[in-house]
Amino acid sequence: MVNGIHFISGLPRSGSTLLASILRQNPAFHAGITSPMGPLLAAMRAAISPQQETHSLWTEERQIDVLRGAFENFYTDGAEVVFDTNRRWCADASVLAHLFPKSRIICCVRDPVDIVNSFEHLIRKNPVAGTVICNNQNTTVFTRVPIIMAADGVVGYALNALRDAWYGPEKRRLIIMEYKDLASQPADTMYHLHNALSLPAFKYDFQHLQPIPGAKEFDRSLRLEGLHDLMLRVLPQRKDLILPPDIAANLPKPFWR
Repeated sequence: MVNGIHFISGLPRSGSTLLASILRQNPAFHAGITSPMGPLLAAMRAAISPQQETHSLWTEERQIDVLRGAFENFYTDGAEVVFDTNRRWCADASVLAHLFPKSRIICCVRDPVDIVNSFEHLIRKNPVAGTVICNNQNTTVFTRVPIIMAADGVVGYALNALRDAWYGPEKRRLIIMEYKDLASQPADTMYHLHNALSLPAFKYDFQHLQPIPGAKEFDRSLRLEGLHDLMLRVLPQRKDLILPPDIAANLPKPFWR
């Protein structure tokens, strides 16, 4: 039974794995990398939508009970608070407000130039088998970037979902967490997060991070080794810029500042 649940979303390569690793130090918390609850919720909503002939049998109360029940039956490890990670949660902010009225969405963010640059470094480190995020075989950076920035691309979708939540009626539910703040001032950032969520204080160890179970297997499935790798301690990281100047200049600017 989920006693409390919050959601980690926002942009990729922006600290969500780092945040989950830190949160996991607290024995009262459950946190991990991308969970299966995002696509499961989408499939269940499709099954009870007006496009189904059985739609008339579903009351709104029953819909909410069934959708909420999926989370409660998935998270049965006894954690007092669950932090579920998925890029789609910003797009589903209104749905989550109905299912879990007390929940918040932690949006991990970073300058899109740094995000795309980080992906380009990863892709070039995995050159043999094309990753599923852009099928980088026989491509150049000039074709890869439009793919990941497309409306259904790994960065483009997350950015649009964040825009949707930021300018929508559930903006008050968002907690913006800048990667640079978490990486350079982890103690202060986590203190403010606990305050925002009305959670008891906890002393985290930022010098001894642990990898998240299942992360390496997840990265191999995407054919993008290193996607969820962590350093042993919290330190800000910024890779050398390898994007052509015209690509970097045309990427979206941070709108949340």
